[in-house]
Amino acid sequence: GWVMPSRIEDGDEVPARSYKKEGKPWLGPGLRISRSLGDTEAEEDGLIIARPDVMHHQIQPNDEFLILASDGVWEFIDDAMATAIVGYALDKGVDATQACKMLIMQSALQWRKHEGHYRDDITAYVIYLPPVVEALRNELNPEKGVTTPRLDADSTAP
Repeated sequence: GWVMPSRIEDGDEVPARSYKKEGKPWLGPGLRISRSLGDTEAEEDGLIIARPDVMHHQIQPNDEFLILASDGVWEFIDDAMATAIVGYALDKGVDATQACKMLIMQSALQWRKHEGHYRDDITAYVIYLPPVVEALRNELNPEKGVTTPRLDADSTAP
């Protein structure tokens, strides 16, 4: 692959993008972070780190939502702010899609405040856990011959 500097509308140079074929930028729209996971070829060229940071968490009864986001979200928004945004949305009855949009919009505003017109990729997912747990309980029930997972204070991890 090859790397080419990119320019934004006002002509300022922004971080370079990676392309598969030199001299043919139309063959590669740039670095696609979510598609780069496991891309050992681009990692060998020094263009990316193909191994994500991974964290394990045992879901607890009081866990209400899950936020998955790219580094573009976390650049200017810390865990507390992200949790406050999504928690506020949940408390107000706003669906997970809209909560995610609120998080992305706040991230975009922070990028504008700190970096002007440039911003990194902003990708986020918000999952409200109670509906997921309820769907699992409905799908995995004794009548179907499968025991229901318990997510309460008395349950133990398998």
